[in-house]
Amino acid sequence: MSNPQLKILQQYVQLSNQHGATHVYRIAHKMGIFKILLAGSGTLESLATACQVPVRPLQLLLNALCEIGVVQKFADDYVLAQVMQLLTSVDADLGDQSWQSLEDYLQPAASSQRDTLPEDPTPYRARSHSLQWIDTPAAMELVQLLEIGSRRKGLKVLDLGSGSAVWSLAIAHHDPESEITAVDWPTPLETAAKAAASIGVESRFKMIAGDYWQVSIPPGTFDLVLLGNEILLYDDQQSQQLLQLAAEALKETGEIAILETVCCHEEARLTYALRELDLALHWPRGSLRTVEQLEQLVQAAGLQVLQYEPLAAPPHLTGLMLVGHQEPAP
Repeated sequence: MSNPQLKILQQYVQLSNQHGATHVYRIAHKMGIFKILLAGSGTLESLATACQVPVRPLQLLLNALCEIGVVQKFADDYVLAQVMQLLTSVDADLGDQSWQSLEDYLQPAASSQRDTLPEDPTPYRARSHSLQWIDTPAAMELVQLLEIGSRRKGLKVLDLGSGSAVWSLAIAHHDPESEITAVDWPTPLETAAKAAASIGVESRFKMIAGDYWQVSIPPGTFDLVLLGNEILLYDDQQSQQLLQLAAEALKETGEIAILETVCCHEEARLTYALRELDLALHWPRGSLRTVEQLEQLVQAAGLQVLQYEPLAAPPHLTGLMLVGHQEPAP
């Protein structure tokens, strides 16, 4: 068999396995296997009794779950893998519910209904913020790229649309002289405040609750303004206004760190495609942009690009664009 034929065969097996694994995961979630194991380990017999299913079919299902990597077996006991202990609390169905509207989205009638969609991105932002922990490795890389604690030290940081504040809290944790002001609605700020307390930076973590378009933000105060996946929520005009809002809060030498979803690596192409589709499903007024399009927005807002770096950390989807005030003409 030739190499091209082998590649096609391997691709078929991979796609078939992915499809089968999806069904195995979905039925296990529906049966409540993960919830049962979250409470503690179980034997094949005890799980069969709890789920009210025959032993042999359940054994085969558990074998597949072990191969997927969401369940582990030790002697006669089955336990949740660490990744599932996390997923059961934040995204147990792996977004299954969020994809239920895909078929409707693809119908011709959906196009005519998009102009009547709600204009409030809060529900989409809430979904995104619930998964913000995924960006923790990228946030730690951001700290290194910005040389927080050395070249950039003691910064006053404004986190606009902070969510759980994964980006700004990484800065606060690394530099004990930094001060964070997070702006968002009360619910995400509660999560951010708990996270700040958990790493011992609550005394340097201030909050402004409300819509960042409406609340009072002290002008000319901050060394760094963070915009983490906020520009993608808006059209070009609104995005420029958001950049100008951020710029008004900066000191003369301050910087804006735009952290946007960009396909940074070849291996992230599927993740990027799915995230773009998810955005279209739940907030069709939004848009993922290329690096060149982001640069155009920055320039249209009267600012200048100082630096661009793709973050290499998983999930390989964040580009860092540092922006500052334009230098006055000589």
